[in-house]
Formats: sequence, structure tokens, C-alpha cells
Amino acid sequence: MKKLTLFVISVLMLTSVSFSANAQKFVIKAGITSSQQDIKNLNIQNIKDYTSFQIGIGYQTRSVAGFSVQPELVYNRKGSKINDANWELSYLQVPVNIQWGPDLLIVRPFIQATPFVGFCLSNKLNGTGDQTIVETTKELASKLEYGLALGGGVELFDLVQVTAKYAWNFGKVAGGKEYAQNVGQIRNTPHSLEITVGVKF
Repeated sequence: MKKLTLFVISVLMLTSVSFSANAQKFVIKAGITSSQQDIKNLNIQNIKDYTSFQIGIGYQTRSVAGFSVQPELVYNRKGSKINDANWELSYLQVPVNIQWGPDLLIVRPFIQATPFVGFCLSNKLNGTGDQTIVETTKELASKLEYGLALGGGVELFDLVQVTAKYAWNFGKVAGGKEYAQNVGQIRNTPHSLEITVGVKF
């Protein structure tokens, strides 16, 4: 009984120390984004996923009952491979990761939901491809995007954070009437897979 009591007390003390150490922290992160535009009403046969990178900084709040919030500021490059060209759209995004996971001392697995908004910084085509689509998009495309991502990850030693999430973009590339009549079925990266590694400090 004495050993059991000592064991319980030790576990409680370690848990308390771990919780107090899990305070608010900044996060620097980087990773890959694999995405593709949804193009339905134009005669383009060869559309493939485009893989690029993202980099950003975030701020994780203290964990309370397993919940924490991690808003971020991220530079994220998305797009598609169209024939022999890369259609690249770069975004400055503000995702807000709402995380839940148990603190298991040296490791914390978690799941997360991430609403996000973004602002398009650049829109270009590298290589040979359908310039008409891209030029029309440049002239009339909306600068804003918004969506939701779901995923999860793991934190090690309250220092390294590895995450994977699948994102859905609810907005179209553009919402203008003229654009909608011409290329309104193009949706910018309606889905993307994002894998990142972050360091907390």
C-alpha cells in the first residue's frame, strides 16, 4: 500500500511539473503542401498535384483540460501542375489550430481543427501551359481564400511539434460576375495535404 501511495504521488508530481512546463510558447514551423486546383469547365486533360513548401510562426496557448489554441502566420505556396507548367499561387495565411490531446509527459498526441483565411500574394505560371487561363485569373481573381483543415500531430518533450492536416478551401478563385461566366468553375486548391515540423521556444 505504501509503495502504491508513493507511486501515485510521484505520478501526480510529474504530471504537475509537465503541466506547468506546458506554458505559452512560440512555434517556428516549416513543411510541404501538396495541392491541386479544381478545374471543371475548361478543356484541360493533364492536371496533377503540385508540391511546394510553407513556412510560418505561431503562438501556442497553455493547455487546459487537453485543449490549446495555436494561431499562426504562414506563407503557403499552392497550385497545380498543368501539362508542362506549374501554376503557382502564394498565400499569406492566418490559420487558427484548435488542438486537443493528453499530456503524457514526454509526448503529447493531439487532434486539431483549423479554420483559416488567406490573402493571395502572387499568381504566376512557370513553364509552358495555357496562358489564357492564368492571365484571366490574374486580372479577375479574388485575393482572399477561406476554409477548414482537419488533422493531428504529436509533440515531443514540449519542444518539437509534427503535424499533418487535410485542408478544404471553400472559396473560388474569384467571385466576380465576368469571371464566373468565363472560368467560374475553377476553385483554388479545394483540397491540400500539409505536413509540417515545428520547434517550440
